[in-house]
Amino acid sequence: MSRKAYYYAVRKGQNIGIYHSWNDCQRQVSGYSNAEFKKFSSAAEAQDYLNQSSIDKTASSRNSSTHSLPFTSTNRLLTSNSGVSKVTKPINHGVATNHGPLLNRELISDELCFNHEIIYTDGATRGNGKFGAKGGYGVFFKENDLRNISKPLTGVQTNQRAELSAVRDALIIIEKDLASGSKKHYTIRTDSRYTINSITKWVTKWKQNDWRTATGPVQNRDLIEPCTNLIESVNSKYKELGMPPLNIEYVKGHSGDYGNEMADKLATAGADRA
Repeated sequence: MSRKAYYYAVRKGQNIGIYHSWNDCQRQVSGYSNAEFKKFSSAAEAQDYLNQSSIDKTASSRNSSTHSLPFTSTNRLLTSNSGVSKVTKPINHGVATNHGPLLNRELISDELCFNHEIIYTDGATRGNGKFGAKGGYGVFFKENDLRNISKPLTGVQTNQRAELSAVRDALIIIEKDLASGSKKHYTIRTDSRYTINSITKWVTKWKQNDWRTATGPVQNRDLIEPCTNLIESVNSKYKELGMPPLNIEYVKGHSGDYGNEMADKLATAGADRA
C-alpha cells in the first residue's frame, strides 16, 4: 500500500512555499521566530492557506500606511481555537531522540506545528581529564535572547559534566515555561552522545540496578538523575496537553551548525571564567 502524501505549507519561515516532507518543512521553520506552517492532505488546501496569508497582508496594508500588523497572539490566524483537528492516535510519551525514529509527525496536531522552539546546549572543558581543568557550559536559544546561558562549571571539572549541566539548565527553563501555561513544544540539540544515552537510554537499567554498574556507582548521577526527573515532569505536562514528548537530538559538533557553534561560544566563555 502506498503511503498517503501530505503537503506542508510554510507561510512564515525561511522560504515560503509548499513542501512534500516534514524534513523539508522543518528546515524552513526551525529556529524561525513565530513561524507559521500547517500540514494538508491536498495541494489545493495548502495553496489556499498560502493565498490567505497574501490576502491578510493586503488587508493589513490598507489599515496601515507603514507596515502590516505585527504577528501577535491577538491577530495570529492559527490559534488553539482555530478548529484544527486534534490528535486522535495514541502518543508514546517516552523521550524522542534521533538514535531511533524521531517524532512521528503524523501524530502531531497542526496546532503544535507553529509553536516549537529548538534549544542548543554545549559544554567545554579546558584541559579535560587533567589536573587544573576548567569547564563551562552554554545554552543557546537565539541571538540576544535573555534566556541564553554561559556559566562556569562548578564541582568536578569534566566535559561530560559540562554537557550534562547545559542540558539540565535547558530542561529547567522548559519546565518553568510549561508550568507558566505555555504550550510550546521543545527540541534540545546537543553534540554529546554520552549525554543523550545517559538520560534517555542507559538510565533505565541504572535505575533498575540502584544506580550501579558492573564497575561501581554510576558516575555523574547527581546530574543525570535531575535531568531524567525534569524530562519526566516535562513529558507529563505534554501528555496532559495531548502533545508529543520532548525531543532530544544529536548534532555533530563543529560542523558548521549555527546553533551548535553559538552554544559552543557560550560554553567556552563560561570555561574562561571558571
